[in-house]
Amino acid sequence: MKAILMSIKPKWVVKILNGEKTIEIRKTMPKCEFPIDVYIYCLKDRKYGYMHNGQSIRPSSVVAKFTLNKVEKIDYDYPPEPYETFYRKSCLTPCELFDYIGHHPWYIYHIENLEIFDRPKELSEFKTYKTYNLKDLHNCHLSLVRPPQSWCYIESED
Repeated sequence: MKAILMSIKPKWVVKILNGEKTIEIRKTMPKCEFPIDVYIYCLKDRKYGYMHNGQSIRPSSVVAKFTLNKVEKIDYDYPPEPYETFYRKSCLTPCELFDYIGHHPWYIYHIENLEIFDRPKELSEFKTYKTYNLKDLHNCHLSLVRPPQSWCYIESED
């Protein structure tokens, strides 16, 4: 089954796991059918150790997944709801959003049905999903060896 693996910094992962952050902002949008599972890969951050419910979050692992039912394309000048509500749901300040997006369109990923894993998963447990335009080779599934810069398609066994 096709899914998405998304790399997220530890400070944002904690806010997602605690339920504070209910939308994720990205510069690109997946081309897929919805709903789709999105796996959260917690990036490594040498500066900080992060906790969720008294447990430390293991960086460099897949710690949770959520269901993505829709993605909204937004122009910077026209947020989908009052600014205060939007900033609260994204856990971003206006300056952080502008530093990331500038005046370009952006996409809102709505985080729904969050499932936190009891045991974090390793990248090697997932396969990338690549399509090639060769006569005899159409789809190729390769084990992941490094996290995506932003997100990528993967094969999920769930």
